[in-house]
Amino acid sequence: MARDTAYVKVADALRARIRAGEWPVGAKLPSRSRFALEYGVGQSVTQRALELLVIEGLLEGR
Repeated sequence: MARDTAYVKVADALRARIRAGEWPVGAKLPSRSRFALEYGVGQSVTQRALELLVIEGLLEGR
């Protein structure tokens, strides 16, 4: 994955999983490190993807 777009691709994948109902409303998501391993990216990429989904209103930051 190109570094500039890696977080967008991860966000797209997570967005699709959220919309498919993989995690019910209020469910705790797996850790950043787990997503990083799953998608083969660094934790900073995963963090940026999650922040994008918070901005979009799909996730709630805690």
